[in-house]
Amino acid sequence: MKHFIIFLISIPLFAGFPLASANSKEGDKLLLDNGLVSRVINIADGHVISQSYKINTSNVDYLRSPSCDFSFLINEVKYSGRNDWSDISSRDTTASNGGRGMILSFYDKARTFKVELSYLTYPDLPLIRKSLDITNISDGELKVEAVCVEDLALSF
Repeated sequence: MKHFIIFLISIPLFAGFPLASANSKEGDKLLLDNGLVSRVINIADGHVISQSYKINTSNVDYLRSPSCDFSFLINEVKYSGRNDWSDISSRDTTASNGGRGMILSFYDKARTFKVELSYLTYPDLPLIRKSLDITNISDGELKVEAVCVEDLALSF
């Protein structure tokens, strides 16, 4: 199998009303915010690290520390946001049901596979939908196991 996709919807606790919506990349930070929930992902130095995950009305950060964002095994080797990734890029994305977000794309150092992380926010919903897409770009087979789409150090 050359293509592997996993979806996850992350729904933190919610209380409040919608505010302004903005998803953007500022320097080495990916900012996701639909007015209700916000998340900051640091993509500096070849890493993909979740820095913050908040409900905007409470300003409580649900992360107790920076988190590796995702993890999986390929051919029995563990990979996560803390690995050294190459060619990290981002682009805007939308969904037909009003979702807006960003896609992060990057490669392992040996360039045997490509990873895409998609983050989508939706108007009036306190959630961020995330998917992980792994594409084998090598000539050989890859064994993908132990996929954790949201590998976060939560504060509760």
